[in-house]
This record gives sequence, C-alpha cells and structure tokens, in this order.
Amino acid sequence: MNRETNKVDPGWNDPPMLEFNACQPTPKSRIGNKRVPFPLGPSNAPQKSVLHSDMDNAINDTSEEAIQNMKDVTFSNFESVLNSKCSDEVHGKIKLMKEMWTLGKFSTSLKNDLYKLSNSIVRKDIVTANKLNLELHMKYPSHCKDWISAVGFLINDK
Repeated sequence: MNRETNKVDPGWNDPPMLEFNACQPTPKSRIGNKRVPFPLGPSNAPQKSVLHSDMDNAINDTSEEAIQNMKDVTFSNFESVLNSKCSDEVHGKIKLMKEMWTLGKFSTSLKNDLYKLSNSIVRKDIVTANKLNLELHMKYPSHCKDWISAVGFLINDK
C-alpha cells in the first residue's frame, strides 16, 4: 500500500509526525512537549481599575464611626432595592452579608467595595455595578461565595 493513500488529517491532540531515518540522529528537543511555567509571583503588568473616578470617593477613614456609617448606608441601599418580589433566599443572603460585616469578617477594602457597589445599584448604574460585582467575586472569593448571587440578583432585577 502507498503511504499517501492512507494519510489521515491529524487530530488536534495528535503528536507531530517525525520522519525517522537511521542516518540522522533523533532530535534533541522534544517538539510536542514544550511547557510554559505558571507564573507564581505578581504580574509586572500595570493593572487598571474597573472603577470610575467618581466612585473613588468611598470612605477612607478607618475610625469606628466612619465604618459604622458606611455599614448603615450600604445596607440601607441594599434594603431600598429589595422588594416584596425578592425571594426569602435573597433576603437571607443579604442578612448573612450584614452578619459577616458585623462579626468583623470583612476587610476595610471589602467594606469600601460593598459601599461603592450599593451606591451604584441605587443609582441604577448597571455597568458599574456588574464590574464591581465581578471585582468582588475575583478579589474576595472566600468571603463572597455565600451571598454574591443575591447581589447579582439585585443588580439585574428589573
């Protein structure tokens, strides 16, 4: 049989076809086995924030009064958006978020981000709210996993 009649197009994961010749030594590099290491350290590329400049007015004061005020404003914003059509599950997740804040499980930066997010939801700035929601999800996955779906519901509730 002729080799050319039996040739089949290789699949996406087939190794490259190498011609073996007894006169030529085998190649020293492995053509199909080149790997790129996973970056372990922080990236040197500048990271741009997804926040608008008008959102940078979050409270930077770390005093007890300022944080309590930020908490009150944040949750009054969330409660103003909650309505009777929202399920008990959404209400429960917002309540869980409030309890976690009260117990001190949130960092100051997470509190600032929640404050900004609640303000953008009240202003009905859906684009900014979605960006902030995604940023929260990426920055604080262990803190947000239990209640982030309720925030997404509040953003997209029409």
